[in-house]
Amino acid sequence: MLIRNLYYKINRTNYLLRKLVWCFCTKLVIYTKKHPIYTATFEDGHFNSYVFTYIDINKKLSWIENILVKRSKLLHIDAATYHTHQFDKPELFKKPVVLECEGCPRDEYLTDERLNKILLESVSASRELYNKYDKVELSYPSIYPRKKVEPRDKEYITILSAGFGAYIKGYDVLYRVYKTLSQRYKIKLIIAGTFGHDYYSYPEVKPESYERENFDVISVELMADPNVTFKPMRRNTLLKSIYPSADIYVQFSRMETFGFSILEALSFGLPVVSCNFKAIPEMVDHGENGFLVSSNGFDYARHDYVVDINDVAWGNNCYEEGLGYIEQLVQSTELRKRMSAKAYEKVANTNFNTEKRIMFLEQLYDSYVKA
Repeated sequence: MLIRNLYYKINRTNYLLRKLVWCFCTKLVIYTKKHPIYTATFEDGHFNSYVFTYIDINKKLSWIENILVKRSKLLHIDAATYHTHQFDKPELFKKPVVLECEGCPRDEYLTDERLNKILLESVSASRELYNKYDKVELSYPSIYPRKKVEPRDKEYITILSAGFGAYIKGYDVLYRVYKTLSQRYKIKLIIAGTFGHDYYSYPEVKPESYERENFDVISVELMADPNVTFKPMRRNTLLKSIYPSADIYVQFSRMETFGFSILEALSFGLPVVSCNFKAIPEMVDHGENGFLVSSNGFDYARHDYVVDINDVAWGNNCYEEGLGYIEQLVQSTELRKRMSAKAYEKVANTNFNTEKRIMFLEQLYDSYVKA
């Protein structure tokens, strides 16, 4: 643990020093949440006029971080940062502030004069507010198109799912689907994540619902299966070797604000099977680049499920419909090829492409930042 902490501190210091050098020759933007949604744009993106530094302004800042915050031209903050006492520091508001929001923005965001612009990550979350307020704009999370996976006839078909939280990510349903398909076909399964549940962040899940699925037993069975890889993985590992090795991406999420791993899968041309709610159908076009399980019933008027995520029926519906869709993809190389092409196009030719998001953000920042 001591060595790990030392390694992290050295890497973090090197990162900040590099950014410090850059900020003297270009315009610096601070972003405040460490998440692939931001990393894929701010660290991987190729901006012409801006350099980005991640700083958690909720914590006590180091001397380097203080210098970087003072020299920054703009703050690009996550909505969660807004609700901390650190956000009330007067020195933070000597510069423009852009707030990015995964879910529907609160009324206080719209009236807070400290916020120059509010970016919403999906049409579903925004509920058309970007058409009602000049202060609000739609800006999808984005990723660069990757080296496309070419579907081909293989001895084993590999199903991939990535994420943390067994019940939230529907790993109980995926387990049932895998057990059924593995009796009919040669299947491999990769779960790049962990089980367990964060009741603080997701209180909507009842403890008895999680316990009912008996994830301890599922975990033992998966880890004993030679055709299953089940472990947490770094994002670099996912991008370099795991996504390219997969044939189908599955995400049976019970709850999801956006679902960035779905976008990552599409960027490799992987057909996606997921659930029809919130931002997911803005990425997955049913029957074109994947399939959407709709039997769980999401009511967009109420912005809520028809079937309670704690109900056994949710899992049963998802299993029955999801199994049928995945089996179609397992059986047909031609279907995977067709959907793979559409999946890749969804990222390459739309606003989900980082190149397009960079153009939008540079124009936005330029409207607030003096040369």
